[in-house]
This record gives sequence, structure tokens and C-alpha cells, in this order.
Amino acid sequence: MGKNTVITLIITFTTLFIACSTPKPVVEKPEVIQKEKVEEIVETPPKPSVYDDILSQNLTLKVEGQYLPLTLITFTNTKSDLVGKKRIYELYGDWEKAINLSTSKHPLLVWKNIPLLDNDFKMMTIIADGKLVNNINQISFFIYDSKTKENLLADNSPYKERITKKITQLLETNDPKNKAFEKKFWKDFYFVDIYEGE
Repeated sequence: MGKNTVITLIITFTTLFIACSTPKPVVEKPEVIQKEKVEEIVETPPKPSVYDDILSQNLTLKVEGQYLPLTLITFTNTKSDLVGKKRIYELYGDWEKAINLSTSKHPLLVWKNIPLLDNDFKMMTIIADGKLVNNINQISFFIYDSKTKENLLADNSPYKERITKKITQLLETNDPKNKAFEKKFWKDFYFVDIYEGE
């Protein structure tokens, strides 16, 4: 075997050796990203108001010689049948007049020209009632524009929701220890001082 042949064989074997020993390129599989398990988020619902169940009734009421189509809103399960009148009295003072109805145990109280809503100068007339029905206390309100006699509790009134929220807020912030209204009410209408000595 000639010298050239030996060199050729060495180069051939070396080339084959290098070719065989060269690692094949590794094709990486795309990484599968596991999605994190999202636990169910249970939101705690806001605490419902005890006055969320508000009844609404359309009636015609004779006011100062006029028959007005008004809406009566009624809050049930109140602490007493006088709490609605009490809260209006505590904020706006003495009522202007009282109305006696055969359907009500106590007289309805009327406040006129009351700026009931915050940041709103509309003057409202508030007629407040309260009664015990099937051992459940209820309080009711008629509320209308003192000037135009517009029914502010009508379903299409932009004031209805705001007024309802305002009254609800007044009821929820009632201080039962404040007996000023009860003392005046019972003494004025029934000539009884039920808190005598307190």
C-alpha cells in the first residue's frame, strides 16, 4: 500500500469519525406553560338594607282644594310606626299641620318647603304617615314639589330614587335614645306625657 493511499485512508476515516461524532442539532420542543388554576372568587354581597322592600302605590290626594295624583311609598318592618315622622322632625323641626284620616291611627304630619336633598334647592312638601299593620310597623310618605305640586315619587321622576335613598339613610341613622319627637307628639295630640319623669 503506497504512502498516498495510507494518507487518503486516514483522512477518510478521520472525516467519518468527525461526521459520526458531531452531535445532531437538538430541536427543542416548545415549552408548554401550564395555566395557573384560578380559584373561584366569591364576592361578598353588600349588606342589604332592612328597608330594601319598599312598596309604591299611586293615589289621588286632595291638597289645599286640589286633587293631586301622588305616589305613596311605604317602608315596612321599621322600628316603630312613628320613626318616619320622628326623623323628619329631628332634621326640619315642627310640622306645619296635621291631617286626620279614618284609615290612620295617628294623624299625618305635613312639612312644607323642605330642602330634603343635599345640594338641591328644590323645596318639597312631605306628608308622613305611620301605622301598625298585622303587627308590622309601616311608615309612608307623599312627597311633591311645594311650588308646582309635581309628584316627585312618580316612577318617571328623576327625584324618586334620590328621595328613597335619602329617607332610607335617615331611617338607618335613627337614634332611638332621642325621645324629643315622641314627647311632643303624644303631648300635642293625645295630651299624654308618656315620658314624664325622664
